Amino acid sequence: MNLFGILKGVTYFAAAGASITNGFAADRMILTSNVQTLPSADFLLKQAPVIDFKSTVQEMQQNGLPVSIIASIMRVERKTVYAWMKDAQPRRDAVDRLALVYPILKSAFGTHLKTAHRLWNTKDRSSVTLESLLTAPAIDAAATEKYLATFASAIRRYAAQDSAAMPSARGGNALLDEIPIVDFDRT
Repeated sequence: MNLFGILKGVTYFAAAGASITNGFAADRMILTSNVQTLPSADFLLKQAPVIDFKSTVQEMQQNGLPVSIIASIMRVERKTVYAWMKDAQPRRDAVDRLALVYPILKSAFGTHLKTAHRLWNTKDRSSVTLESLLTAPAIDAAATEKYLATFASAIRRYAAQDSAAMPSARGGNALLDEIPIVDFDRT
């Protein structure tokens, strides 16, 4: 649905010197009925991707990122993260922050977010840590991606180590893992 479909049947006029012919303002539109400010079409088209907040936070934890690190990234307490995982509604700034951070972490670490925890306090050549980048009030996505590119080989190595250390289906005993299972059909 486009913006015209949303505003169908609403009388509006342009503000801030926009042309009357297209009806769009540079940064807002004003409804003539009760004078409300609405975002412009450009703003609506540039919205962050829609994510399922609860399942994304749960996925991050299940993929090895501790709740304390998630809380640090989101700039909240751990109890708030646990509340989110139990259906509490996050604030808009938390949703926006997760929409920015999650794709960066997902592209760098894949499903091995435990590796992000291993690099959390590792300094690069300019003494910047992943913690300082992801807990800043305003996240610099370019600087974070540059930091992660610097440690790309370490990320791959840690991810391989973490995958090898995952517990097996038989309780984590490597000796038992190599013994074949024989299933006798006794009918």
